Amino acid sequence: MLRKSPAIRRVERYYSRQPPNRPAWGERYQPAILAVREEAPRGSRPTIIHAAHKLNRALHLLSLAERGVVLLALYNPEVFDIHEQRVLDPGPSPHPLHGHPSKGVVADLPPLPGTWPVAEQLGYQAMHPRLSFVDEGGVRRRMPHPLVGDFLLFIDPAVPGASAYCVNWNIKSARVEFTRRLNDYTERRPTRANRAAVARHAIERTYYARAGIPTYEIAGSELPPELVNNLCDIFSAQSRPPLPATVRAQIVGRCQSIVGSDVAPHTLLEQLSWQYGIDFEQFRDTLLAAIWAREIRVDLFSRILFDRPLRPERIDALARYGDWFCRSTV
Repeated sequence: MLRKSPAIRRVERYYSRQPPNRPAWGERYQPAILAVREEAPRGSRPTIIHAAHKLNRALHLLSLAERGVVLLALYNPEVFDIHEQRVLDPGPSPHPLHGHPSKGVVADLPPLPGTWPVAEQLGYQAMHPRLSFVDEGGVRRRMPHPLVGDFLLFIDPAVPGASAYCVNWNIKSARVEFTRRLNDYTERRPTRANRAAVARHAIERTYYARAGIPTYEIAGSELPPELVNNLCDIFSAQSRPPLPATVRAQIVGRCQSIVGSDVAPHTLLEQLSWQYGIDFEQFRDTLLAAIWAREIRVDLFSRILFDRPLRPERIDALARYGDWFCRSTV
């Protein structure tokens, strides 16, 4: 019996989690690559984000740059699912929304063409990864190795009559990484690795574009640290048990009333703790969770501190980065 190569075992693992033509959503979705030491690429910074309140599962990230970007996606109430580490099939496959029990009802969803024919059309077949295997007759052959994308977002716009759609996010730490490797900065001419990176992104963009899905290349550095830190804080508050609905409503209302005033949240806590018998953690989590739910609108581009007044929202973060969620790049 022939021993399978690591590449063959890797591809089999991909398709055991994401069988071709059998999509899964929500808690049933499994990323092709898990954020664990045994599977994450060498040199990556794997992270797991528990998003049970939004997706009923955890998200597996492979870089620190992805953290703030995916938190922004989770913050968008129109995003109803996120597929991280999604396989890009070498051959044709249905549109990602095809077969969705409630969202994939749009007629004539265009299929995905496959990365291998796209690479051939673009003149990049030599740059498409391939793997070698031995068939049942003992003959050594080569086949396209599937690519894996970063994030595919599923969006249901809050507009009457509008249908659900997808956008593809390709994430890097800095924008320059979309065209060259970090360790190739000293090269005077493009290296093969750089050309392969350019080809890889072109194949992915075209692959999704043929199905009417735009690709947005996003650098994690484009999100200011204050916004990322605030998103981390307000997201984390979702995982803790909420107060009774009537008490929560009273606290949220009082917090709404101090936004833009000189009253800091900790001052309000002194009154509310006596009135409702709550401690600092309960008050903090209620306030932050209400900000996440967009019930309380504050400036997410300046740090949320409990001993400082809450600044009113100057610009909605979802409006500031709204282009990343658009149905079309036009």
